[in-house]
Amino acid sequence: MTVALALLVGGAFAFLSTLDPVGDADLFWHLGTAHDIAVRGWGAPDTLSWTAAGVPVATDQWLGQRILGAAFDLAGWRGVLAFRAAGAFALTGLAAYAALSVRPTAPLLAVAAALPGILLTRSITTERPQLIGFACFALLLVVLCRARGRGPRALIWAVPLIAVWANVHGSFALGVGLVFIACCERTVSDRRAWFPYAAIAAAAFAASLLTPAGAGTWTAPGLHLTAPPREIQEWAV
Repeated sequence: MTVALALLVGGAFAFLSTLDPVGDADLFWHLGTAHDIAVRGWGAPDTLSWTAAGVPVATDQWLGQRILGAAFDLAGWRGVLAFRAAGAFALTGLAAYAALSVRPTAPLLAVAAALPGILLTRSITTERPQLIGFACFALLLVVLCRARGRGPRALIWAVPLIAVWANVHGSFALGVGLVFIACCERTVSDRRAWFPYAAIAAAAFAASLLTPAGAGTWTAPGLHLTAPPREIQEWAV
């Protein structure tokens, strides 16, 4: 019942996402960057903007851009639309599953409680790497919900998730923060297990550095948090 309802919610919103035309403002920039990374590798000079010409291409979203680029290479604009539908399916389906895992005995109530949050995701179901990033956020919610009442081992899955997320989109910083908060909460409730939880929190942060940019991976989310909004990429001069 839980899985079936989550699949139903995810499928419904995936279908609705296909009704809008492809046309995100940054789509061509993401596709161009994906092509440059595939052909010339990381650190290739920027060829897409005049103010940052010659500066190495930012790699904070390289994996998300390569996935989007692969979808376009495989099926053109239909591939881009399929990318969006798959992201919407993962994001909304996982969010519903997280709610259902907390209230498995009242599935309809759980879905109703999650619906406002799911509806708010409508603005981010666009063809850009951030969609994969927020799907990672929904998956982390599932990990955190299922880890409640269990030992530290239940949180270990958050570490490889952060490692992937950090290569997809700068929203990974939210995930690192949530893992830290969860570990602190578990430590308060079970002080004897403080060391494993501290190790998981440290491992989650270390996993965020496993990117081509290393510690520089934190630069992009840092700038977004301290000086929003960042609507264009020319700020990376």
